[in-house]
Amino acid sequence: MSLTNRKQPWRTVAGAVVAMNLVGIGCRLECAAMTEWDELELELEDAGDPETEYLGNWVLSAMERFSLWNGQDEICVSQVVLAAALSTNTDGEYNTGTAVVTVSSEDDDLWSSAVHEFCHAVDTAEEIAPDYPDLFPPSSVTNRDDYPYRRLRSSEAFARVCGHGPRDIERWRAWEQGCGIDFTDDDLEAVAVVHELVFPMAEQLPWDTPSQTLEWGTPWSIQGLDDGWTTRDVVADGEQAIALSGSVDGPLVRVDFLSPIEGLLLATQTIEPCPGLSECSWEVFSDDDSTWLRAVGEGWQGWWNLNAEGPAVLETDCSAENGDVVAGGTAWWFKLREWENVEIAGCVLATGDTFAVPALRPSLSPYRPDMGVASPIIQRIGSRPAVVWEGVGYAWLDPDGQNWHWGSLPWHLDVDEMVPIPDGRLLLGIDTYSELLGYSLKTFAWLDPETEKFRTPEDACPMACSNGFCGWTTAGDGWALLGRSYVSSSETPMYLPVAWD
Repeated sequence: MSLTNRKQPWRTVAGAVVAMNLVGIGCRLECAAMTEWDELELELEDAGDPETEYLGNWVLSAMERFSLWNGQDEICVSQVVLAAALSTNTDGEYNTGTAVVTVSSEDDDLWSSAVHEFCHAVDTAEEIAPDYPDLFPPSSVTNRDDYPYRRLRSSEAFARVCGHGPRDIERWRAWEQGCGIDFTDDDLEAVAVVHELVFPMAEQLPWDTPSQTLEWGTPWSIQGLDDGWTTRDVVADGEQAIALSGSVDGPLVRVDFLSPIEGLLLATQTIEPCPGLSECSWEVFSDDDSTWLRAVGEGWQGWWNLNAEGPAVLETDCSAENGDVVAGGTAWWFKLREWENVEIAGCVLATGDTFAVPALRPSLSPYRPDMGVASPIIQRIGSRPAVVWEGVGYAWLDPDGQNWHWGSLPWHLDVDEMVPIPDGRLLLGIDTYSELLGYSLKTFAWLDPETEKFRTPEDACPMACSNGFCGWTTAGDGWALLGRSYVSSSETPMYLPVAWD
């Protein structure tokens, strides 16, 4: 699969699926041309336009993911074209007479539109929709001007379910049966058929065989702050939560050590991160059972180690300006070159020794179905540095610092957050929007990068996010905190604890 420029104009045809070879009233759709995925190219109508080429990456991403999920060597598509606005005001078209897929560059969700049209191609070749008239009823498609034949309407009903890509049907069933949640307008049986027949290679997670207890706690807020302080960060430090607040009257930082489940104050400190300076910027990092503060001011920069017994300034040659994450007592930083290559280096805080590790060239597509770009973010897995593409995948460095190991995430899992916890696993935040309820549902899964094994909660019922608790805060040893998503300067931040065994 590759991208080429199409210099000649593209003549659009009417409708999202257009049948040019229907016999009689359209009982069957004949496949016009089967093409191997490796030979399928994306052609651009607007040759040489940088924006069009940029948008084309989402269509290429859809082609790549669809082929992996489908698992077949070929598809009933002769070519894929990214064109300007289509004359019929549709976002995409599949022409059964030519097997051409056309996607509009003005669509605000190119990825989903491309998947939708590929679903038409699969249905044309394999006649799936007519075999399940109760699951994909032609009567559900009411705009008969665009779909004049019953067969076209059944194909459109099928593509509207299939166009979302593979969904985590096991989780939906667990939520519906065990939690009483009507999760979607789509019938679960229809989603299951799509997964089995169209996306058989898309991994499912065993939500019906959970392996971890999950308990939602009672929300709490940080107590004892007067009007002169504003909480800026809450991080994990072993079994504690550490809140850092800035003073409105000067360059002071208040450090509160809290019990994460109850929010009880265990100890408090006040430090001057840039001694003697009126202006100072700072950032906080957690590293297994340690918390670090990086401070930078005019003519001064340094690192602090924060603990309940008292803070300590490190006398280190490590530049405070160089540090994106702390792992294993090393401040790591990375430089991104056009998101194709990540150069990573580190500085040992105790000795000041600096070094570089092999550059990281991603083998993952950074494009997400929601038209977002999953830019690489450096963090840690246990005591080692890692790079994550949220919702897409991750890479972690082996102990000798010579090799990178890769892992990818099932896109249908709805992962929107990936946070390390001290035992070396990644805690995955799963945030799924319910069309019927009108708000999001939040739960977790645990991923061991070395074994690529997922663990799922025993209490599979999610937390409703309508109360604002969907924003990620931090995660520690057996606990995590969610914060209110949107908090104005006049509101007191609230935190929702969740614990597991």
